[in-house]
Amino acid sequence: MVPVHLREAGNRLPGELSSPVVVLDLRDDALSTEDIASLARTRPAAPVVALVDSSDEESGAYDAGALSVAKGELAEVADCCRNLIRVLSQPQIQGSLGSALRGGFRRFRRVVFDVQSGLLSATMALNLMNVISESVERAVLFLVQGEDLIAVGAFGFSNAGEPLAKVTRGLRICPAERSSLYRAIDEAKPQSLDFDQGDLPQALADLVGRPATGQVVIFPVFGAEHTIAVIYTDNGAVEAEIQDIKILELATSQVGVAFENELLRQQLGDVSFDAMPE
Repeated sequence: MVPVHLREAGNRLPGELSSPVVVLDLRDDALSTEDIASLARTRPAAPVVALVDSSDEESGAYDAGALSVAKGELAEVADCCRNLIRVLSQPQIQGSLGSALRGGFRRFRRVVFDVQSGLLSATMALNLMNVISESVERAVLFLVQGEDLIAVGAFGFSNAGEPLAKVTRGLRICPAERSSLYRAIDEAKPQSLDFDQGDLPQALADLVGRPATGQVVIFPVFGAEHTIAVIYTDNGAVEAEIQDIKILELATSQVGVAFENELLRQQLGDVSFDAMPE
C-alpha cells in the first residue's frame, strides 16, 4: 500500500492488467463521497474501499460507488483489501467475445453520455485519455497544428521507466516524416502496425521504445470537418494485443467534435478584448 494523490488513484501500473484497490479515508475533511463518485466515473475498474467514522456515512459511500466500507479499524481494512485482492486476482475465462464487447460498449456508452451531458466540456483532453487508458497501457495525444503534430498529453511509461507525459513534452512531428500518424489523418481510419516495421517517426519510436507485443494502433480524432488530433497507443510491457480497436474508434469519433469546440473556446478566450474596436 502506498499513498498517492487522488488524481493518480486507481491507475494501473505498467505491466498490470487490473487496477489497484483504492482506499479513500473520508475521516479527513479533505476527502468526501464526491471524490468516490468522481473516481468511480473516471476509473470504473478501480475497486474503492471507503474509511468512515460512523454507520451514518456508509450508505452515502456505497451510493457514491464504493465497493466496501470500513469503520477505520486497520485490521478490518486489511482484511477487506486482502479479500478483494484474492477475488480480483483469480484468472478469468478468456476468449468470451460477448463479455469483451459488453465491457467495451459500456465504455463507449459512458463516453456518449459524458459528451451529451456536457461533463467532458471542461477537460476534454484529460477525459479522452482517461477513456483510452481503460483499454491500453500507453498513449500519446498529438494535436494537429497546420501540417505539424504537437504532443499535448500522454500516459504510461517508456521502456526506460520514464513517464511518457514527461519525455514527450514538446515533441513535434513534421510532415517530412510521412509515417502512420499522417496516414491515419489521410485515410481517416485507425492504423494497426508492427513497431518493428519502422513506420513510426524515429523521434517518437526512440522515446517510447518497443512494446512487448510489437503492436501499435494509431487513432485519428475527427472534428466537424477534419482530423484535429491523432493518438498513438500500445500495451507497453503487457503481453496482450489491443482488443477494443473498434470501440475506441467509436469513442474517439464521439469525443472529437466536443474536443474541437473546447479548443475553439480556448482560442477565443485568448483574444484580448482590449484590442477590439469599440
